[in-house]
Amino acid sequence: MLEQLPAVYILANRESGSLHSGVAANLRQHLHDYRQALGEIRKEVFELVYFELFEDLEQAYMREKQIQEYSHRRKTALIDSINPKWDDLYQTGEEA
Repeated sequence: MLEQLPAVYILANRESGSLHSGVAANLRQHLHDYRQALGEIRKEVFELVYFELFEDLEQAYMREKQIQEYSHRRKTALIDSINPKWDDLYQTGEEA
């Protein structure tokens, strides 16, 4: 399901507390490529802790703009609302 629809996602780095949001047309492939490139650059591990699926990329980009304006606290609450354990959804393949 991760590869079938455009998605907005949030990645988290548990060590630093950093959150990163983005949009992908194919979330599974995008995250695979992202992790490959990130692993070559630095050792930080970012986990997929939140995502929403959309019918088209325009909707996904609009939602990403909203999320980017959120404070760190509000992003954390958003993640907690659907993934309270902050599981790596990329590994589990579960939908948010």
